[in-house]
Amino acid sequence: MITGAESTGKSESAKAEAKKEKEKEKLQEEQAKLGGIVNPSPFGNRDDVVPISGGQLDQTNDEIAALQLSHAGKKPAPALKDEKQEKERLAEIDREERRLQLLKDKKQRIEAEVKDNDEELKAFD
Repeated sequence: MITGAESTGKSESAKAEAKKEKEKEKLQEEQAKLGGIVNPSPFGNRDDVVPISGGQLDQTNDEIAALQLSHAGKKPAPALKDEKQEKERLAEIDREERRLQLLKDKKQRIEAEVKDNDEELKAFD
């Protein structure tokens, strides 16, 4: 015979399990949105984050690559004789360098979030 206390205990346990499963699904969705998986190092000293196609990390990597390509062609260019044009060219290079640094910082943030989510997901197992 099941008493009221045993029934409530089972009900609470089922609720806790459902809540835990919902949190896990939320983390998995966030991980998919970020677009990365943690690839553990065989040496155990560093985990690498591998981008998944279509995620934020992949898009950021593409933006970085495109900007680096664009930037590489402008930097070694010889100085222009027109002072105004040269100032504009240097200002453009500075803007691209700032944008590139922002994108690299964004990539680091996304990788950190992917690693954090991965740790939280491991805790569910």
